[in-house]
Amino acid sequence: MTSIYRKRKLNELIFGKAKDPNDPSVYQHLSLIAFLAWVGLGADGLSSACYGPEETFKALGEYRYLAPYLALATMVTVSILSAAYSSTIAAFPSGGGGYTVASSTLGRTAGMICGCALVIDYILTVAISVASGADAIFSFLPPDWHGRKYVAVIAGVGLLMIMNFRGVKDSVMVLMPVFLVFLLTHVVLIGMSFFKSPGAPASAPAPPAHAVLPGALALILLLKAYSHGAGTYTGIEAISNSLSILREPRVRTARKAMVYMAVSLSLMAGGLLMAYLHMNVTKSGNMTLNAVLAREVFGSGAWGRFLVPVTLISEATLLISAAQAGFIDGPRVLASMAVDSWVPRRFSRLSDRLVVSNGIFLIGVGGLIAILVTQGKVENLVIIYSFSVFVTFLLSQAGMVRYWFTHSGKTSHLRAGISIVAALISGTILAALFSANEPRYAVYATVSIAGMAVLCGLVKWHYSRVAKSLGHLNTLIAAAESDPYHRDRQAWEKTAPTAVFLVSGYNGAGLHTVMGVQRIFPEYFKQAVFLSVGAVDFDRFKGQREVENLRAAVETDLKKYVTLSEKWGFASEWRAGFGVDLIEELEGLSVKVSEDYPRAVYFCGDLIFHIPSLLTRLLHARTGEELQRRFRDRGLPLIIMPIRV
Repeated sequence: MTSIYRKRKLNELIFGKAKDPNDPSVYQHLSLIAFLAWVGLGADGLSSACYGPEETFKALGEYRYLAPYLALATMVTVSILSAAYSSTIAAFPSGGGGYTVASSTLGRTAGMICGCALVIDYILTVAISVASGADAIFSFLPPDWHGRKYVAVIAGVGLLMIMNFRGVKDSVMVLMPVFLVFLLTHVVLIGMSFFKSPGAPASAPAPPAHAVLPGALALILLLKAYSHGAGTYTGIEAISNSLSILREPRVRTARKAMVYMAVSLSLMAGGLLMAYLHMNVTKSGNMTLNAVLAREVFGSGAWGRFLVPVTLISEATLLISAAQAGFIDGPRVLASMAVDSWVPRRFSRLSDRLVVSNGIFLIGVGGLIAILVTQGKVENLVIIYSFSVFVTFLLSQAGMVRYWFTHSGKTSHLRAGISIVAALISGTILAALFSANEPRYAVYATVSIAGMAVLCGLVKWHYSRVAKSLGHLNTLIAAAESDPYHRDRQAWEKTAPTAVFLVSGYNGAGLHTVMGVQRIFPEYFKQAVFLSVGAVDFDRFKGQREVENLRAAVETDLKKYVTLSEKWGFASEWRAGFGVDLIEELEGLSVKVSEDYPRAVYFCGDLIFHIPSLLTRLLHARTGEELQRRFRDRGLPLIIMPIRV
């Protein structure tokens, strides 16, 4: 017992205490107000100002005089995309973002493709945020330290995973000081840059004054630079994907957080572009443009020696913290797709900390793989990342166009117009990324999305086949209920043989188990107990009302079993449990039943495949096997009734 207690305390120290989904106050405690949503979800958008404007500015080459046009285009684009997603929030207040919008308006296949792009997006959110953060840190460290960059990257991803295993709000509260320091230092940096005389460029002579492009060539260059800076707009969709974790009234909270994000990102990105131009900033060694700008603005005096490291450390930590959006939204997109059977259903489960832990693990490991494959090069990651993001933007805004034109109202045409412009911007950037100097990275993104879509199609096909096979058993319900056979109910006896059925809903599979026991053990059991657990998964954990609806549904199904069992002459009762761990709750209920009925024998149905494979084990929880192991340790007899599919 001592070792178990120590293990539990260590687990609580690292991952926090377990949370009870049946406690109404837990929703209030875990939900985010607008400011915290801006910190936790807006960090992804705001941190993109650390690499998006730099990629834009570098793409201009010697024609940096075009920077003001790009600054204006950046601010307008942020405003349009933010307004479009604010409309999405109002139209789909249950959350889900692009996946829900595309599924509802363009069809399930389009929704699945959008979901795949979102998952790739959030994996790359982790990759590019941590890689950019590492670049910012090592840009002011000695060159011989650069060999430790990958160790720092792995440690950063691991730390973020642990923080998110503890819960969303806990992780956001830890990151809030970092977010505020970043805002303060970068506002000071941009503001001071306009009051300081520009110096000579750090590593290259200034471009000649006559380096002016003709109109058509200038437009082409602007489009190229604009597409290279597409990473600036990533993260704008994050709030619409996570409405379920926001404080009521959720729509108002989300739209307020969206305003905070839009204003801060547009001013930060546009301000940095103008600061680069004013201070004649150019690339210097391994230093980022922001590092060069900070050195030029703050100088090398006492204040400079303090402010430059603080600015870059705050930038690095915010970049790493921006991976938070990947860990918040990515698992939720996976969970939504799991509910619709596009990915293994285990991704919809919640841990006892009420987080989608399987999704957090997958997003974290995927981010590390992306960093290792691309060697952590931000200029390569940002193209793949941006392409995935704008696939979701295009699909979701195309869906919103259709939505607004099918819903009449005073503001529908205005919102449809905003969605049309947002969709056109997204399509333009996608086309530009394909025609960029390195189009292969856009191809990599396309192949990744297509590959995941194929896997999702296979998963959906498998679940559909299983559902069709189980659907044949549902004919047992009508047959059993219409059977005129009736028998007087037995009286309860505490010491009589008792059949305890572990069921999951009132369905053909459950009746198959009950009738199978009657066939194998005729006239042996005189009384029956029906146990069922309402598993609080991602789909149910959206408010106290959803949990109450789940409770009512479970109890209604159990009462149907009792009614049918009493018709057959059994003394019957039901017991229900609710929680995030199905097996643990069933085990607890069964232990209590064994105390009341010492001669209880437990039965549960379990899917048996003609040709078991790694795929079936991945897609189906082996609930019966795990229950049998636990029951054996407690000395409880459990018989698994096979359901062949």
